[in-house]
Amino acid sequence: MYLNKVFLDPHSDNPTQIRVVYEYVDFLMLIDIHDEKAWPYRVGLDEFESLSLEAIPDPITLITPEAGSKAEDIRDRAYRSVSLLLSDYFALFDKKLRNQMIKTVLEVTGEPRLYVTRQLRRYWQRGMTPDALAPDYSKCGAPGQDRVGTQKLGSKRTTSPGEGVPITEEVANFFRLAIEGFYLVKGDVDLKAARTKANGFLKSKYPKIKKEDLPTERQFRYFYNKHYAKPLVVKARTPSIQYAKDVLPSHSTSATNNFGPGARYEIDATIADLHLVSEYDPDRIVGRPIVYKVKDVFSRMTVGLYVGLENPSWATASIALAHAFCDKVEYCRKFGIEIIESDWPSIGTPATITADRGELLGKHGDILVNRFGITLSNTRAYRGDDKGIVEKSFHMMHVEILPYVEGKVEPVNGKKKAGKRTELSANLTLYDFTKMVIISEINRNTAYSDLLEHPFRFYLNTSDQRIVG
Repeated sequence: MYLNKVFLDPHSDNPTQIRVVYEYVDFLMLIDIHDEKAWPYRVGLDEFESLSLEAIPDPITLITPEAGSKAEDIRDRAYRSVSLLLSDYFALFDKKLRNQMIKTVLEVTGEPRLYVTRQLRRYWQRGMTPDALAPDYSKCGAPGQDRVGTQKLGSKRTTSPGEGVPITEEVANFFRLAIEGFYLVKGDVDLKAARTKANGFLKSKYPKIKKEDLPTERQFRYFYNKHYAKPLVVKARTPSIQYAKDVLPSHSTSATNNFGPGARYEIDATIADLHLVSEYDPDRIVGRPIVYKVKDVFSRMTVGLYVGLENPSWATASIALAHAFCDKVEYCRKFGIEIIESDWPSIGTPATITADRGELLGKHGDILVNRFGITLSNTRAYRGDDKGIVEKSFHMMHVEILPYVEGKVEPVNGKKKAGKRTELSANLTLYDFTKMVIISEINRNTAYSDLLEHPFRFYLNTSDQRIVG
């Protein structure tokens, strides 16, 4: 019950760790696992138990070498020698017999005596398995410590002139100065320009240095990749607002702390990417429509809508909110769409409304707070991702509608179609476009997707959790 276990011996001058390498009826054979000259010694079982030594987890972690690796060859070579000694295991604890057995192994294997004795000792100290003889490459060298040399490492140049320069501490400081004072603080500067800057520092101190003896781009990139982690470089080179919005990892979702439908609505407006014409004169372009949307964060349902030609303001935002709070049947009937109340069941006021720092920021927003008891929150400046649900819904609206209409707004850098002005082909009126948006939102509210439930069904199934005024 003690074999191969490790114990802490606090009774010695320096607390040592000992391993049980042999167990018999009335005695044990122990060895100090850290002493490079240790051999097993005998302790009576009663004496061992009277010491009340503390059993500890094995401090030596064994790693099985990869097949075909050099480490596997080293392990197998060592175990071939040790395995010849293990044929008469108990005899190894007698010094005279052990020396005779080692002498025999030396004649068979041709290995040096010091090598065989070291491997036998390692076998006992490290757990008495073949992997105990594997090399400890993880302990080789000085991990994390830079080497400071005066001679350039690697083979000599054969194609380019010069001998090159070693990366001494002085050259490394020039590299750091160019990277931290030039590359990291200027987003439009690349590594090649930073290396030129570092070489400029070097030439300013040593004007007579030859061009071919300056640090190469490969040396500079190796230093950069070794000392500067990519996440930290991205953070340093990206403006703080852009980093927080587009790069910083998200640790939660929009639905966090929203426990049911109506817990929080998001409202926003956008300018649709198409042109409309007048209902009275189809040859007259009236401009691009403004679309307001109100989204329920918990269910992702579109609960309110307004399409018009007025600029975003409190007046237009209030129309969208009124639509979100009221029945949608009459509103849809105005545009020739017949629905029943259960087709668009979002009626009532939410607990919280989230908007950007626009039309609801000011005394008009106090109406929502004082009259309806709604908590009003505004996003941070330049942080549209704070209300990403409604922001993304505008993109989806364009994806669903624009491929099927004329008069789309072409990208500024987009390919021109035979030099034509696309707005001249517009043929939708405000009424037509509003009807398309309503149908699109109804379809999206009830469309099946990879989600377990679409927004409409999810909204109904959680209506008992709804948080409304």
